[in-house]
Amino acid sequence: MSSMKAWASETPGHENLTLVERPIPKPGPGQVLLKMKAASLNYRDTSVVKGVYPAPRLPEVVPCSDGCGEVVAIGSDVTRVQVGDRVAPLFFQDWISGPRRSEPSAPASTAACRNTCVWKKPGSPRSRPT
Repeated sequence: MSSMKAWASETPGHENLTLVERPIPKPGPGQVLLKMKAASLNYRDTSVVKGVYPAPRLPEVVPCSDGCGEVVAIGSDVTRVQVGDRVAPLFFQDWISGPRRSEPSAPASTAACRNTCVWKKPGSPRSRPT
């Protein structure tokens, strides 16, 4: 499979969401590629799509702050997870704990995200000690 489908919006408003087809991204250094298994829209997603979220809006938005999936590919330097792990991505990709030091990332337009920003599901079939 060389392409994926996503609901995307180039202009604010739920009525502007359209189903688009995009190439499947390749994970870069420190990134993982997820095959999303479930997703939900929350208040943050609604605010981003409406254009009222208090952070800069990217030219194209794919609303999906919450979800879970399986790691299907990893980039170089990835050590926290491996292919086959079940994970949930975080939308504050630079904030794992403690005081927040940066603005939130915009909703991912692809399933590629930093490997330090996924939470591994306990009991993942290929879990390994960290």
